[in-house]
Amino acid sequence: MSGRILITDDLASNRIVYRARLAAAFYEPLLAADGEGCLRQAVEARPDLILLDLNLPDLSGHEVLRRLRADPRTRDIPVIMLTAAQDSAARLEAFSAGADDVIVKPAGDQVLLARVRNLLRARPDADFADSGAAGLAEPATAFEPQATVALVAGRSPQALRLQRELAAQLRDRLVVLSRAEILAETGPAAAVVPDVLIVQDEDGGALRLLSELKSRPATRHCAVCLIGLAADGDEAAMAFDLGADDVVGPQVSAAELALRTRSLLRRKRQGDRSRARIEDGLRLA
Repeated sequence: MSGRILITDDLASNRIVYRARLAAAFYEPLLAADGEGCLRQAVEARPDLILLDLNLPDLSGHEVLRRLRADPRTRDIPVIMLTAAQDSAARLEAFSAGADDVIVKPAGDQVLLARVRNLLRARPDADFADSGAAGLAEPATAFEPQATVALVAGRSPQALRLQRELAAQLRDRLVVLSRAEILAETGPAAAVVPDVLIVQDEDGGALRLLSELKSRPATRHCAVCLIGLAADGDEAAMAFDLGADDVVGPQVSAAELALRTRSLLRRKRQGDRSRARIEDGLRLA
């Protein structure tokens, strides 16, 4: 998989390390040392993904991210925020500003590269969008309809608490389904087509379920967030490569999970619009 990745970090040593990692994985690294340089290269070079450090010498990473999301030319570029701080408030602010993920430095190679591959796969039509067919695109609208979020969990006290807390944070419809119900092809649950699936891994079977979900037409295009896998371990990297859209640890707060869900919805709607444009272009060809 190839792609241009813009590395924005004020420390030259960090830029060198990330450039070496990404070049070894056959990506094309681009470098910026401050926020203004990131914003300029994002417009001029049109990277496929941005690694953005939170602490920059001129602008905060949050401010850079807000400007990227406000500019129609850069608002759809996936952004991974990098931070050295274990600061939940800064992480929440990053997701509120539109981050696709927040990774604590030093980021392990396996998970970082799996996350990069995962986000780049979500933009398979980038070349199509840059072609003449991009004229078929419609501007993003301020209004988005209510989405359906399905929490796939058991009936443990932890699952019930998460359900209550998440319902209070989400602006979208929340339904709770068992694993059997989400895989059912008939019955009332089969009529529910979630936009986002939040899967709580209570018995170690989340990866098997993820594989099933991504192989079935009804759930193939659902955004999937797994809760409970180690966020920096081998299983997390495997989950990203199997098609998970997000992986979080079991201690994630409902507030952060709601913001992550909003980010997943944004990316899913971008993907839905892109698929619709491709289908329209094929019909017109």
